[in-house]
Amino acid sequence: MAGSNQLEEACRRHIRHLIEKQGWTLLSEDEWLAHVLKHYPDRIDLQRGADAESKLQTLCIAIYCEYGLYPACKGVRGDGIRKQGFEEVAYYLYDRMVYFLPPQNAEDAAHDAIIELHRTIDKVTTPAAFLSFARQKLRDAVRKIVRNEERMLSLELPNEDEGDVTSGPFDPVTADVIQAERAQKVLDAMNRIVEENPRSKEQIKAFVLRHLYGIPIEQIAVRLKKSPDQIYVLISRAKKRLRDDPELRQLLDDL
Repeated sequence: MAGSNQLEEACRRHIRHLIEKQGWTLLSEDEWLAHVLKHYPDRIDLQRGADAESKLQTLCIAIYCEYGLYPACKGVRGDGIRKQGFEEVAYYLYDRMVYFLPPQNAEDAAHDAIIELHRTIDKVTTPAAFLSFARQKLRDAVRKIVRNEERMLSLELPNEDEGDVTSGPFDPVTADVIQAERAQKVLDAMNRIVEENPRSKEQIKAFVLRHLYGIPIEQIAVRLKKSPDQIYVLISRAKKRLRDDPELRQLLDDL
């Protein structure tokens, strides 16, 4: 990516992919590209290979959030655009979970997260914090859905004083196991791995539900119709697969 033409071509490729995948149209392709190129020297330090591509895609998402999603959802561009902004965020959240939850649950989680995001959006004061805030609302919504399912199945949670995080109840500290930015990178990379290797879906799903959403092993076992021992095996295999991915190796080492 040495020359300006190569950089512009790479940026357009990522922008077009996001427009196609996410349906993001609050900015035109040319507007989006201009903002990315304007901020490129200040916000990104490209090194090489896949890492460079990942950083460039992250920048494209950050720029769209700053100039598209954030002002739209804040109401800066009027009620019609605000509605579109929340709809785009809702689909973004749904798309992040549909690989790991049944489609209806993913839709419900995204819907609940958007309602809460709409209610509390005044707490977000910078574009950089907006998507992280939305993803936290999604994590909260997923936990609530799993809790509701658990009650319907009349499953008993272990007592809080048992102290075993692999089998204990939901812990609000779990959300801090992976910081917001690292969580975004991990989940994006896992979505890519599932797309590339469909057979890994169950392994990745177990890993995500446990390590990114803090769901107890017993609950994952019920959801995936496996024994707890089988869930441990799935998670172990997922870790091995993910450690073979250079983009994820360092992140996983920090878990």
